[in-house]
Amino acid sequence: MDEKTKRKMCWNCEGNISLEEDVCPYCRAAIIPRGEEFSNKEVSQKTDSSAFIGVTMALLMGGCFFSLFGILLFFFSDSGFFTLRWSDRYSTLYIVIAFTMLYFGFRNLQKLPSEK
Repeated sequence: MDEKTKRKMCWNCEGNISLEEDVCPYCRAAIIPRGEEFSNKEVSQKTDSSAFIGVTMALLMGGCFFSLFGILLFFFSDSGFFTLRWSDRYSTLYIVIAFTMLYFGFRNLQKLPSEK
């Protein structure tokens, strides 16, 4: 087999690419040269740490949510019930603010770089 027909496989999309390519032409993933390959131990440690961060953040957000809800119920409940009331005079203002925030949020979401 001569050098022109030798190919390697992309780790991300499993595309067949030439040996000279540093970036996969199909998915734009960086191709790691053979001398710089990561060990499975390093990859598993990164995966474990990201899962740990996700679980930690979920626990912290859930704890904050339930503690604030408990405090609201404890201090502001009337005969065991917690009721919120707002005047409908401001409903137009709430709708305008909500749609403005949604518009700019979706616009900024489209500006984020994509994975591929």
